[in-house]
Amino acid sequence: MKNKLLNFIDLLIFFFNQGYSLQETLDFCSLLNYEKEVKEIKNYLNQGLSLDEIFIMLPFPTLFKEYYSFFKNEFTLETALKKSIEICKKRDEYKNIFLKKLAYPIILLIFLFVFSIFTVFYLLPQVEILFNDFDIQKSFIIQCLFVLLHAIPIFLTLITIINIILMIFIYQSIAKQKFNQIDFLINHTHFIKKLICKYYSLKFAIYYNELLIQHYDTTSIIETLYDKITDSDIKMTVYELYRLIVNGHDFNLAVNDFPYFSDDFKKFISIIQNSHENQSLENYIQLTFMQLNQFVSKFIKIIVPLIYGFVATFVIVVYVSIIIPMMNVVSNL
Repeated sequence: MKNKLLNFIDLLIFFFNQGYSLQETLDFCSLLNYEKEVKEIKNYLNQGLSLDEIFIMLPFPTLFKEYYSFFKNEFTLETALKKSIEICKKRDEYKNIFLKKLAYPIILLIFLFVFSIFTVFYLLPQVEILFNDFDIQKSFIIQCLFVLLHAIPIFLTLITIINIILMIFIYQSIAKQKFNQIDFLINHTHFIKKLICKYYSLKFAIYYNELLIQHYDTTSIIETLYDKITDSDIKMTVYELYRLIVNGHDFNLAVNDFPYFSDDFKKFISIIQNSHENQSLENYIQLTFMQLNQFVSKFIKIIVPLIYGFVATFVIVVYVSIIIPMMNVVSNL
């Protein structure tokens, strides 16, 4: 659904750039299997709403709406649409890359979990029955291995639940701008702190860069962001920077002292402030995506061997605790 809506926006941009009127553009889109979207737009137009209001009300991706609500104040309709959709496509591109890379370890984890459930709830009860039928006394080691087999799915379930709860907590904290919770994570964690700082740095850099390449000066950029950002999870971050600058703080010092920005972002800001040639944060944005890609690749290189080792250990435990005793039973018949 989201891809279709993004394609619809692409069509609107194409026809607008070709000089077609709004009515002609909507007619063309209707002929290209976007009857529902065109009908919604026409209904809103008949109600007296502007295109800006309509694009915010339509069920476009949240990220698109966030950036469009800002860009529409600074650029033409076509440019605002184009810049917003480019950001969405960039996000989707890297999200797909990360998902493809993570698919294999996730499948391995699912296999391990399903196999452990099968072992605990089907295989072990059958073995227990056989042990009782043949009056086999389990040794202490076998008993320990049985306990370990029961513990593995519980361990995997707990790890999964903890990670899901943690991700939801982080997402809710950022989305709802609960800075008490964000401050707690930044002050008491290392890895999560890096992720949060990288997120805020990247998000701020995208906004900042769009105005920077339009030759806005630093003060104008911060003032514009403060005035025009209405629906973004970095609104409070912008407010804090704006407050510091209004109170006479140097922008570089304000950024360096800001706890929500990463060290590499602070370095890029310092370079830009001291340079009159490379007035862009595009390199930082590209670098951030490269870092995320490298992090995912490194994570996979670590986690996949660990999963293999875990699976191998699990199989060995099953073999030692179940197969060998059963073979001994068969040999004694």
